[in-house]
Amino acid sequence: MSGMVKGRSEELERSGGRVNAAAAWVTVAVIVVFGLLSYIDRQLLSLLVEPIKADLGLSDTHVGLLQGVAFALVYGIAGIPLGLAVDRYSRKILLWVCVTLWSLSAALSGLGTITTLFVGRVGVGIGEAALAPAAVALISENFTKDRRALPAALYASSSHLGVALAFVLGGAAVELLAAAGQPELPLLGEVAPWQAAFILLGLPGVLIALLAFAINDKPTRTPSDQPPASFRGLGPLLALNDRLLLRVLLGFGMLTMVSYSVMAWSPAFLHRKFGMSLTDIGLHMGLTFGTCGIGGAIAGGYLLDRLSKRGKSSAALWLPILAAPVSAIALAGAFLVNDILMMHTLLAIGLLPLSMFGPAVLIAIQNSVSSGWHGSAGALWTFTASVMGAGVGPLLVALMTDSLFGHEIHVGRSIAVLVIVALPCSALVLLSALKGYKAASGSHGTGLLSRIG
Repeated sequence: MSGMVKGRSEELERSGGRVNAAAAWVTVAVIVVFGLLSYIDRQLLSLLVEPIKADLGLSDTHVGLLQGVAFALVYGIAGIPLGLAVDRYSRKILLWVCVTLWSLSAALSGLGTITTLFVGRVGVGIGEAALAPAAVALISENFTKDRRALPAALYASSSHLGVALAFVLGGAAVELLAAAGQPELPLLGEVAPWQAAFILLGLPGVLIALLAFAINDKPTRTPSDQPPASFRGLGPLLALNDRLLLRVLLGFGMLTMVSYSVMAWSPAFLHRKFGMSLTDIGLHMGLTFGTCGIGGAIAGGYLLDRLSKRGKSSAALWLPILAAPVSAIALAGAFLVNDILMMHTLLAIGLLPLSMFGPAVLIAIQNSVSSGWHGSAGALWTFTASVMGAGVGPLLVALMTDSLFGHEIHVGRSIAVLVIVALPCSALVLLSALKGYKAASGSHGTGLLSRIG
């Protein structure tokens, strides 16, 4: 079992030979495109909450279940076998099949009934579950330890750009389609604007999926570093080194809970409290999430690279620990103020440091386990992020809005409560993981910087 610990040398991890730099960056480009596509398909529902509720007669809790059970729970459960598959089979074939599946499922979500919407969300969840484990494995195999932060940051930034494009393109598409009259599509006839948005933004992914065959897919493991053959092999991985990986997953999972909840309910909050149209919401949220999310992810990757080269690898935990209090205060304030300009200002201040956790979690997972287990550890992260983030977070907001505060206008209060509770708890859990993480990642240093490494 000691072979799981990340105390191996770089030569052992990369025993499959030297990776061509161009091939490595092409691989990053492909998984960034897939990350962008995945967040467009999963986030479009959040923008279209109000028209979907009106047409299908749904409550906030129903929408929370669509985001939670239909997508997030399925996404998390499917991520475990798909993560095991990442460590054992061709990532090219796996990603091609999964990207095709989630693209077709996104289009299915637009067929206009609660059944097709539910089944479509399930299909999106299953397909997208393969991407994060594959990204963790591919980045670790194509880059040395001190060069992984930048590609991890680029991959993490794809989620923020995807959210931004979902808001901007989705909002603009719905408004344009509505202004042009009832949309009519081949074979389907007349559909609602929100249905057309799902279909038109989902189908192009079937062609984009072919990019999977361009990745550099050459697993680099030794005979003593074989991945688990079944679910039972994941238990010892979580328990290893004083439950290091478990603590890392739970700490980052609470950060994801906040991130998903803010993304899921911000459009509804802006519409209900400030009466904004879908086009305005799309532009405002697209600019805010895109700029702050991408900026935070790139800045986080840059800082992690710099600190890693100085031997401060536990910066992957310190960055979110230090960012959590700042984000908690700013984000809670954003959903409690009555001024739209102040709301966007506080939202930007809160999102910028929170976005740094994207590259940090990939680096933390890679540094906590050895190379043959990266896909499996990535699968556990997929499960944690989906259940805690995309599942529990948005559903908790919906339940508080419907049951605790009693009216949909108070959705901002629900978001603020979740933020104030979850972010400090995340920092405490990650603090508890520092000792084991330092031992596993082999960080060193003296003086002031030794606290961040």
